[in-house]
Amino acid sequence: MSIPFVPSPNFSSRRGCAVEGVIIHYTASGGTAEGDIAWFLNPASKASAHFVIARDGATTQLVQLEHAAWHAGASRMRDKNGANLFTIGVELDNCGLLHRGDSGKFFWESGSTLCRHVGQAEEATLDYGDGKRIKGWWEPYAEPQLAAFGALLEHLRCTPFASATSDLVGHEEISTPYGRKMDPGPLFPWERFPRLSARRTKRA
Repeated sequence: MSIPFVPSPNFSSRRGCAVEGVIIHYTASGGTAEGDIAWFLNPASKASAHFVIARDGATTQLVQLEHAAWHAGASRMRDKNGANLFTIGVELDNCGLLHRGDSGKFFWESGSTLCRHVGQAEEATLDYGDGKRIKGWWEPYAEPQLAAFGALLEHLRCTPFASATSDLVGHEEISTPYGRKMDPGPLFPWERFPRLSARRTKRA
């Protein structure tokens, strides 16, 4: 698998930590993957990911796997804080939770602005299992994108970071405080991608 590398300045040392998992995000953007990549290349964003996968499946690497990308923020995984140090971050170009207007049209949020969503939307509920539930309309993941994610995992299994692919985690499941994040949301098809164990969030 040939993946173009566009280096982001937003990374740091793993401080000797072994890479133990892959954290899946959505970009919360209805724009293009190029726009999301441009944001991760901006030092002012103080954010990055190892990989960004566009809706059409195009995959771009921004940070070398030997380095920590800045994707997880405040987080706790395997009883350890700071998941950036020991995970690989993958961003899927996707709006996530959508706003439905009175006219029935859908919008995604960009800062303080609502932008028209012209793609599909599906109603679903993200259930955190502790009484907190988020019911709404979400953008479904494109099939070429999911196929590319599967291909990326196969690629990583042929690298020194292969063991990380057995522990796939949603950002929503490890962000702290719990319930702070919603990605990758209730429409991500976990059943297609085996992982070590079920997490706390439920999808209904």
